[in-house]
Amino acid sequence: MPQDLCTRFCQYSQYPEVTIQPKEVFINESESFELICTAKGMPTPTVYWNTTAFGGNFSLETEERVTLMESDNETSPQDKMSAVLVNRLKIRNVHRSNIGFLSCVVENVVGRVVGKSFVQLLQ
Repeated sequence: MPQDLCTRFCQYSQYPEVTIQPKEVFINESESFELICTAKGMPTPTVYWNTTAFGGNFSLETEERVTLMESDNETSPQDKMSAVLVNRLKIRNVHRSNIGFLSCVVENVVGRVVGKSFVQLLQ
């Protein structure tokens, strides 16, 4: 990479950041919950949900009880160079087997970070 291109790219690059809310969900069977994943970075990060640690062979792509909502790319009010993405994951009619961690993975060319939320059923 030419020196001046690297200087410009490196100057405006930002390691991704992730915030997931809530960090813990305590819920009764058959109820619903929503997780909000806020991602920030430059260049604009990619955001996806990982369900491998969430029980019951759960797949976001095939599960009818799931709603995924993604915001448009916005800029950070504090840092006009950073892109901010907000992703919402809603799961309805939680089953007894659906306990464990749901992860929001945020990555760009600079790096990768993971935010986790733990879902536990109440007795």
